[in-house]
Amino acid sequence: MLRWLETHSDYSMSLDFPTGGITPGNVAMHAERLIAEGHNLDAMCAANGLSLDFNACLKQSLLNLDYFVQNRKSGATELLNVLQGRNEAESKAWYEAVKGYGLEGWAFAGAHQSSFSLLLNRLHDMRNDGLLQTAKWIHILGISTPFIAYLFNALQRCVTEMNPDLQITFDTAGPFISAAKFQSLMTHRLDKTGWTFSTVSMPKEGSPLDTRTLNELAWEIAQRRPRAKRAEQTLYAIPASTTVGARVKVNDICVGSNGSSDLDNDSIMILMNHNAEAYLRVFKQVNRIFDSPEEYENDIPVILKGLRFAIEDIWADPQSKTTQWQSFLDTLAAA
Repeated sequence: MLRWLETHSDYSMSLDFPTGGITPGNVAMHAERLIAEGHNLDAMCAANGLSLDFNACLKQSLLNLDYFVQNRKSGATELLNVLQGRNEAESKAWYEAVKGYGLEGWAFAGAHQSSFSLLLNRLHDMRNDGLLQTAKWIHILGISTPFIAYLFNALQRCVTEMNPDLQITFDTAGPFISAAKFQSLMTHRLDKTGWTFSTVSMPKEGSPLDTRTLNELAWEIAQRRPRAKRAEQTLYAIPASTTVGARVKVNDICVGSNGSSDLDNDSIMILMNHNAEAYLRVFKQVNRIFDSPEEYENDIPVILKGLRFAIEDIWADPQSKTTQWQSFLDTLAAA
């Protein structure tokens, strides 16, 4: 795996053992395996006060890190150190255990993706330890909603003040999972009533006889979406408009079999392309809104304005204020 990453990737992640498998009971067998191999997980539990399963995840990740560091080819790929954890105690313990490996950046997994108190606490630790100033890349795994994109913009501006070369990125499989389930992104909202994506089921919405393009279908769906009202203003859903959507027709997607509207593999691949571009177009608009808050004042939900202020206020203080802001910061994690 390491050799494949070095051959194909500019940036790669260390091979972590996710804590998300603890609650479903998927880690217990690995804890037993590690103990049988002679690793003293009980000592780790005594040292950090955390569970056997958590320390099994941490230990296996440390073993993998050791292998990557000892066997990597210099300059072949930049490595990101993955941070796991379901809460503050686990996140802090994981960071303290892995921070000395001296990799080129960081990847945030587990609860860090939507718990901004965890994310900010670790970024504060990195700054205080001098690690943020030398990092090249920070990646947040597994989330990409318009709300989150706006707030990651706030984080990017904060860290850029001390490290202009540091890039924050995020990802999700959302556009591809939706397409695999025959769902096409058709509309979105970016107004005070909420920032959301909306999809439709192509087998239910289309047919092998439907000659509308995907963009035309999106336009018609936007017209019949419930319209939100604020005072005297009527707010409309915004139709998706993509390069593929301008050329591909509904009956190209709903090819069916025996007269059905089911999708085949090619249809799913086309939808993935459409969905991914629709996502990216929305995120570009989110960036424009972030950079011009006065121009888009009426499009930004109050909670987003508050969360942006909280992030910037916390970052401005060398001593983290996340305790006093925690419940508000983690509003999205609880949603």
